[in-house]
Amino acid sequence: MAFIIDNTKVDFDHYTSLKKYETTHPFVKEIVDFLTDWNTETVPVIKVSTSGSTGLPKLMELSKASMILSAKKTLAHFELVGGDTALLALPVKYIAGKMMVVRALVGNLDLILVQPSNTPMTGVDAEVDFLPLTPYQFSESYNNDNECYKRVVTILLGGGPVNRSAKNIAKSINTRVVHGFGMTETITHIATRDIDNDYYKALPGVTFSLKDHKLSISADHLSQVIDTTDLAELVSTTAFIWKGRADNIINSGGIKISPELLEEKLAGVITDNFFVTGEQDEKLGMKVVLYIESVSPAKYHNIENRLRAELPRFEVPKEVYLLPRFLKTETSKVKRKETVSTFSANKISV
Repeated sequence: MAFIIDNTKVDFDHYTSLKKYETTHPFVKEIVDFLTDWNTETVPVIKVSTSGSTGLPKLMELSKASMILSAKKTLAHFELVGGDTALLALPVKYIAGKMMVVRALVGNLDLILVQPSNTPMTGVDAEVDFLPLTPYQFSESYNNDNECYKRVVTILLGGGPVNRSAKNIAKSINTRVVHGFGMTETITHIATRDIDNDYYKALPGVTFSLKDHKLSISADHLSQVIDTTDLAELVSTTAFIWKGRADNIINSGGIKISPELLEEKLAGVITDNFFVTGEQDEKLGMKVVLYIESVSPAKYHNIENRLRAELPRFEVPKEVYLLPRFLKTETSKVKRKETVSTFSANKISV
């Protein structure tokens, strides 16, 4: 169908016409550059950068044929048909943004182009059938305007865990909200779950197995099995419960603690952005530490008592620090290690 920018339609076949918007809308250049690569028939792959939230960004090559197959699965899964409208709220530098463009091309969708930001729904008055967002974008957009999702049919959250606050927002609106599981290597989501469900269900052609308690993914749009560092419990070969990342596990006095699962428990206690990590400890080997994005010590003066009331003894953070801000990727994922190392001199103990 067409790209829509400033309420103007630009036919897919004339995507170079988007160039005139590059001065006022710098994000458009990434889209035009990607489409140029996509339409270069002599090059069968697309180079994609990982987000860098768990380490240095990596450059990968994904086949265009596999990206098309992935797009078809998403279109079928969400029952999207030609003429439906989607909104591109994610940077095209990364796989999630690129795949939104591919889905529009393959499915003949109208794709609304907006500046990727924490509140991408600002100023969008159109009906939107399909809207992929990060959990952070989802919450921030709602907090900015609690009526912003009234004209949205389906929201796909991805790029990180969904905290309790986001779940509460999802329950308060009439829009369907689902959470996707995937990564650059799998060409975005290969499973989804309803926001109230604990387990993810595979998209067609995708199956799961475990290797050392970690999830392995097989899919007919991928050339090889993907072995992940994600801990999981299999419900079946096509469904699993996510248990956190193995490389984040905190071994504290012989007890293994998943920061991600602990963060879910803390979501109702802490209103600011936060994360849990492990630090070296002489007695325990590793200790649980909580970092909160705040400059208000008074707000958390009794945090230890609140944590003890909510958590088992071995999960209670041994230290609680406030940091002025967290470092994030362009897709709003917190860079945990970089945040701690950058602001360690400024951390305030509560």
